[in-house]
Amino acid sequence: MKKSSKEINGNNCKETTFNIRKNKLYFNIFLILIFTMALFFVTIQKVETKRINVKVGDAAPLEIRATKDIVDKQATEQLKKEASDRVEPRYRLSPSVQMTMKATIKEFFDTVREFQLDQSIGVSKKTDLLVEESRILLSRNEYQTALRMESDELISFENIINDLTNQIMAAGIKEEDLEYEKENIEKIFESIDISDNKKELGISLINNTIQPNKFMDEEATQRRIDEEVEKVEPVIIKEHQVIVRKGDRIDSNTLDLIKELGLLKEKEGYDRRTVLGIIVLILLLETVVFGYIFYFNPEILEGNRLLILLIIVTALILISQGIYNISPFIIPVSTGALLIAILLDIKLSLIVNIFFSFLF
Repeated sequence: MKKSSKEINGNNCKETTFNIRKNKLYFNIFLILIFTMALFFVTIQKVETKRINVKVGDAAPLEIRATKDIVDKQATEQLKKEASDRVEPRYRLSPSVQMTMKATIKEFFDTVREFQLDQSIGVSKKTDLLVEESRILLSRNEYQTALRMESDELISFENIINDLTNQIMAAGIKEEDLEYEKENIEKIFESIDISDNKKELGISLINNTIQPNKFMDEEATQRRIDEEVEKVEPVIIKEHQVIVRKGDRIDSNTLDLIKELGLLKEKEGYDRRTVLGIIVLILLLETVVFGYIFYFNPEILEGNRLLILLIIVTALILISQGIYNISPFIIPVSTGALLIAILLDIKLSLIVNIFFSFLF
């Protein structure tokens, strides 16, 4: 049975409509691909042009400002070092040193008394024996001076030595101050009203037994340093603050700041992480925009309305790319959103406006 002419015409219209829609789908996909590629190259160029290829000692090709708040680590560490250097070391006295010194001096005087009581040998022999037994190194004349003292005289002299020892050691002696203290002992004995032989003996007794008894308390000092360092506030470089001016030399700290801000171009070509990040961002944003269009404004896909949308967005991106270098505050984002609201759809303009906010 032959088909009527109306049926044939109806089938031809359906086929023609299907082909038109099919071609329109391909055309829309082609437009989206072109738009995606254009958006990718514009975005990556915008990111890469912010990066500079410099090294320590180079002159800055342009004025570089911070793109975000960052900590100036080198300046902060310098402040911490200065705070640490200002801390006075903490010292502690070692009582065992003074006790050992006094015990050695007492042992010397006790030995002298023992030899003085022995009347069976002469001073010369006593001197020889005292040289052998004494732990304090003295001259032969100084040993004889001690042996020739009367009992009361020896006790009085021993008290002088003990008093001076207590005074000197109570204040504490640091290792680096030992020689100074020995010189000071000589000056002290010059002011004491005793014979020259006793002065020489007293100086030798103390100088040959005196030891440092004031040592740095490393734990207490370190605790104090840690406390002062913790008080140091980090040096913050604020967003838009000038890091280096055009023509200034790049030092190691400046280079570290540029690198931390992501403004340093460390190798030729595009960074793979940057490329991947831009692709992911664009695909997510396009999924939101075109997903909204597909589900809530499918009529935009008909006719030339999608083309109008892409032309507006692309033009706005290209215009903004040039204007951004002058001032980011005059980018016509609101103009693009307004055009889309007038020509296409108000809700879509809000979605596109969010799209712009991520790009700029």
